[in-house]
Amino acid sequence: MAQPERRLAFLLADRLGRTVEQLGREMSAEEFLEWQVMYQAEGLTPGAQRLRHAQLLAAMHNGPLGRRDKTLWKPGQFVSSDPWRRAAVVAAPTAESIAAQVAAINARIDP
Repeated sequence: MAQPERRLAFLLADRLGRTVEQLGREMSAEEFLEWQVMYQAEGLTPGAQRLRHAQLLAAMHNGPLGRRDKTLWKPGQFVSSDPWRRAAVVAAPTAESIAAQVAAINARIDP
């Protein structure tokens, strides 16, 4: 699910106790856009939440659960990927690129 708007719809539906279909009926596009802006501005995306959780785990383990080598735990050791990295923007396919793909598939099928 690469579409950020669709991801946000599922996130909001879960958080508000609704289905995505119910949100579509009950929430205006303007309100949805406001939610989207607020989530991005406040860092409330799932990736940011994972990072905050990793920071909390690192802080907890740096307390009484010290490491044998006396080094401190870092949040990056508790999260697998960079949640701040933006997904690559993929350009919409053009008629020419679709035609080229179809031609390549046809060439493989009919030599």
